[in-house]
Amino acid sequence: MPGRSEDVKKAAEEPAPTRPMLHGPARPGMLAVAEVPGDATAADIYIQRALEADLPHYAEVEAEPYDLKTLSHLFERCPILEREPGDGFAEDVYAVSFTPAIESAHLQGFSPRINATASDLHVIALDNHGAQLGEPMPTADYGWGTPSHLNTLWDLLNPAEQKHFLEGELRNELAFIEKELPKLKLLIPAVRGLEWQKHYDELFELSRDVRRLGLEEGRAQERILRADDLAAAMRDVNRRIDTAIKTFAGSIKDAEEADLALTSCVGSLHEREMAVLFLRAIAVIRVIASDDYMHGMRCSARLELNVKEFPDVHLLLDRARRIAEEALVNRSRAMNDAEMALVENVRKDADRLAKEHDELHARLERDVARLQGLIDRHLILQGRRRRFAVRLKPDLTIGALMVLQQ
Repeated sequence: MPGRSEDVKKAAEEPAPTRPMLHGPARPGMLAVAEVPGDATAADIYIQRALEADLPHYAEVEAEPYDLKTLSHLFERCPILEREPGDGFAEDVYAVSFTPAIESAHLQGFSPRINATASDLHVIALDNHGAQLGEPMPTADYGWGTPSHLNTLWDLLNPAEQKHFLEGELRNELAFIEKELPKLKLLIPAVRGLEWQKHYDELFELSRDVRRLGLEEGRAQERILRADDLAAAMRDVNRRIDTAIKTFAGSIKDAEEADLALTSCVGSLHEREMAVLFLRAIAVIRVIASDDYMHGMRCSARLELNVKEFPDVHLLLDRARRIAEEALVNRSRAMNDAEMALVENVRKDADRLAKEHDELHARLERDVARLQGLIDRHLILQGRRRRFAVRLKPDLTIGALMVLQQ
């Protein structure tokens, strides 16, 4: 006979957390500002509470206080939007979204729906399902015959003279090159020092033309060709340095030649670093001057290749160190004090240069990784629709206009 089945007791399930009961009228989850009262589908902008997770990534857009005061009436009703403690929405920052048709019109260069009527904007409250709540609310009347405040809001959020995302990095690159250039001139012949100064003047002029707004006549139109010529000059410098290092490594035979080779290696090492810095600045200039995603990615990848092609001077240093050690082992008793000091200095200089080379290469790799991250971020943002927000003061006036930088 089979055993009698026993009832298995199930573990008690914890009750699912329930939201607290809310009393009172329902609050809207979105506000639509439209010129046609009662039709939310014809709205020009939509306003919601911004996510708290996005707040650290917003950047403020410069605007005059008078312009912000003029547009404050568009956001006076934002505090009625639904919000609960811990729901992840900001308290005083509100995301602004332009409809695709309006945004496309502005991007094509004309302002849509401008008419000369006052109080022509209406605020429509929508619940979380898109249903309209109550009657449309008119905005305050701020004058007769002025252009639409929505167009003014777009112009303030998209200023024509806004700085490029990478302009600050380009300025830092140029400032660092200008700082290191006098040090390089002390290590190389005066003729090559003048050549580097000429290259820097060309780079600075090129960066100024790229950062300048609008179309300029003259050489500004040839900035792509100028960038190509300057990059080709830097690669010629790299080939010259690589050839010199290989020649020294294969030709030195005694301590005196090793000392001369190490002395020349100091200038070559810093000269090659300067060439990498120039190529890095040129890559940033190319990204700023172009809006092509694939071209920007190639420039970003080239930054890393320029560092990987940095000359490995360990072949020369090992050769010099080996000559010094062989001299100490085989001829130490026959050498005088001056020859002994020279051999010892060669060995110490080789070790010091090896350490300097490794530190320099590691710093270039760190800088390139940081710069690649900024370029990749810019290219990703460039392919997305821009996201805007406003921050309101306690008196319901606009404190700042913001754009999302992620």
